[in-house]
Amino acid sequence: MPNPSDSGTTDLFRIKIGNTDRTAAEIVSEIRQHSALPIIRLAPAKDRNSLSGELELDMHLEQKMSPAQIKSDLEKYGGCMYQVITVEKIG
Repeated sequence: MPNPSDSGTTDLFRIKIGNTDRTAAEIVSEIRQHSALPIIRLAPAKDRNSLSGELELDMHLEQKMSPAQIKSDLEKYGGCMYQVITVEKIG
């Protein structure tokens, strides 16, 4: 199975979520259920320790998008569940 990062059409982003008491699993589920983003993989960032009320997710998308587009899409669905602090392209 080919690695999505080798296709030249995918990007990896680190998403910092704040103002939440939800678990990473709850937020991942919510994003997958309600977002229209072309997500290949979405999981908690393994190499990060976050402050209370914050968490970081790694998101691999199957098409090119800007961090601003991703943040805008996530903010539509976050509502009172979470707040998107930053979206950073990391790969």
